[in-house]
Amino acid sequence: MGNSEPGRRARDVVRRAFPNLMSGAADLVTPGAGVVVRAGIAVMDEVRFGEVTEEAIVLTVIASIELCDSPLLMRATSAHGVDFLVPGLTLRQLAAAIADKTFAPAWERGPGSHFTSAEIARRWSTVAEDLERGRRTFSAELGGSFLLPKQGAGALGRIRTKLREGIAHAQRCDQEARQFASLDFSGGIDRYVNRARDRLRDASVALMYALEDVLRAHAELVGVARQVVPDRIDELFASPDPTTLAAEQGRRAREAAAELLDNARQALADAGEELSGWRAHSTLRDAGDVDLCAIAAADLRFDAGHEANCWLSLGHTIDGARVRFEALTAAIADEMPDELAGMRKRFIGQLNAAYGATGEIHTCYWTVDDMKRRGQPQPIDVQHVKAGRTRFHEATSGACKTVEELAAAVAIVP
Repeated sequence: MGNSEPGRRARDVVRRAFPNLMSGAADLVTPGAGVVVRAGIAVMDEVRFGEVTEEAIVLTVIASIELCDSPLLMRATSAHGVDFLVPGLTLRQLAAAIADKTFAPAWERGPGSHFTSAEIARRWSTVAEDLERGRRTFSAELGGSFLLPKQGAGALGRIRTKLREGIAHAQRCDQEARQFASLDFSGGIDRYVNRARDRLRDASVALMYALEDVLRAHAELVGVARQVVPDRIDELFASPDPTTLAAEQGRRAREAAAELLDNARQALADAGEELSGWRAHSTLRDAGDVDLCAIAAADLRFDAGHEANCWLSLGHTIDGARVRFEALTAAIADEMPDELAGMRKRFIGQLNAAYGATGEIHTCYWTVDDMKRRGQPQPIDVQHVKAGRTRFHEATSGACKTVEELAAAVAIVP
């Protein structure tokens, strides 16, 4: 008796709470042991056992809160071999997004509809995996759940059951979304595409109902816990002190501002990296440390015959710096003041504009090289190149000025 998983958890809790008790008394506390359990509990100090029970209830409620109201879905992005995970929706927000049809974009058959169906499939592709990770984390935090009152244990059981059902429905959503996208991309017959979309809608509705059942069971669990330890539960849901909240928000804003500035400066340095040999064929070949500001200040020229490849490589370098900066600062964008958030958006736009200008200049030189290979030489479009260089200079100079303004704004963040 007592070799089951609940039995082992019971003995572990008792030994941690009452290290001075005999191990034999700890072995008596096993679920379902009847009179033996009552005899073992009688040996314990009632006050200390009450504290252990209260703590177990509070920890269970905290685990349930984290399951329902902490970021659950993770949005993955990648830049030049570096993978990033950005926190997304909570379980509660996911259920609401499915209910109001905002989780995935609306689809209508027509030109470009396969891009929309592909985005729908992408958004559903990781939901089941994220829910399963949340379920495992939640289950791992329930070490003392066997001490819950009967009604609370029932609510906890429904959370776990409905969560497993939700994962199964999310897996079905993933399958149906991929089938729908495949049919749409291959130009499937309308009635088959519509049937696939209807199956996806049915699966998503079933997932929504399962998540809503989880939320109802969570509310019931919180209600039961509040009856046992009202002060502790009210403390969890209490509104923070305004002064403390303001101080915390100020601290987070300062940290976000400093992190934004560091990443912006790093982006300027990354934009001047030597990739694919563009600098070796440029007027900056003998320069030391080259960043985007050095490129903007120089009258950048490339060796004859290397212009197309060098402008292309430089553009990819700048775009890589933009992608990394955007990914690294996405998580803190909501924590910084509006002024800094505007500067972040402007900086991203300027890097993107610089990348676009390099693409235009590359196209001009590549067209000349391509026509020469075809035996039909033609002169370079000087005006187009000059306009592209002007836009490139404006974008790169503007990005450097934005970082200077950002540094000045960060210095005065309260």
